[in-house]
Amino acid sequence: MRDSAYMKENAKGRLQIYNTNLCELGSMAYEYGYSLENPKNMCIWEAQFGDFYNPAQLVIDQYLMCSEAKWLRQSGLILLLPHGFDGTGPEHSTCHIERFLQNINSPAYDPNGEYDRLNAQNINFQFAQCTMPSNYFHLLRRQMLRDFRKPIVIAAPKIGLKHPRAVSHIDDFAEGTKFQPIIGNKFGEGEVKKVIFCSGKVNFDIQIRLEKNKPSCGVQLIRIEELAPFPVAHIKEMIAQASPDTEFTWMQEEPLNQGAFQFARMHLDRIIKDLSFK
Repeated sequence: MRDSAYMKENAKGRLQIYNTNLCELGSMAYEYGYSLENPKNMCIWEAQFGDFYNPAQLVIDQYLMCSEAKWLRQSGLILLLPHGFDGTGPEHSTCHIERFLQNINSPAYDPNGEYDRLNAQNINFQFAQCTMPSNYFHLLRRQMLRDFRKPIVIAAPKIGLKHPRAVSHIDDFAEGTKFQPIIGNKFGEGEVKKVIFCSGKVNFDIQIRLEKNKPSCGVQLIRIEELAPFPVAHIKEMIAQASPDTEFTWMQEEPLNQGAFQFARMHLDRIIKDLSFK
């Protein structure tokens, strides 16, 4: 009590508390501006539900996605948008992945085969669906250690906070580890009859189903953790030994016209055609 009385008598300055209306447009615009003025600070705009970014669409379309092209101003703003069809309704289940991917300016096909151009420096923003804590950590770390700034959208399910399979070993954070654009096992020639590509928490559902439906040998699951830039080189290396009769499938929990299917299909079709599996 004596401390409180002392502080009351000797305090300087004024404390002002304001009750403001919820305004995603204003708050994201502020974070965007802050990221421009303080590029060495990690600036994150997090939404309770993925669809909360809807009122801030103007900031994303007019500033975040194109400020570098229009004004040569780089922003490293990170958008954390929960995403996953967990029964929370038509809006709160989705951050509209398809909208973001439609705004990406990366080519679907490089006629010269120079897939190195499909990197973070050559696109207007990045998009990731991290399913493992270690990959999320490395993604944030990479975002700040780079010598350039690029916005990134991270779509992650809330169920991942408690999912028993969304667990990383301490070794996954040790020296020598880094962000993995894809997660899967490299296979040899003739070992795999079917390859399932997916992104996001649907991976866990597929894993469980494959384990129940034994024997599940001959099926390879490849989880794409970073959709933009699309990990063309990593996927080509992983499936290079597939046989000509290997079946390739994309699986997602979203409806066909939502999610990442249309965007991923452009790249996967070209990868499979280029390999030709002779």
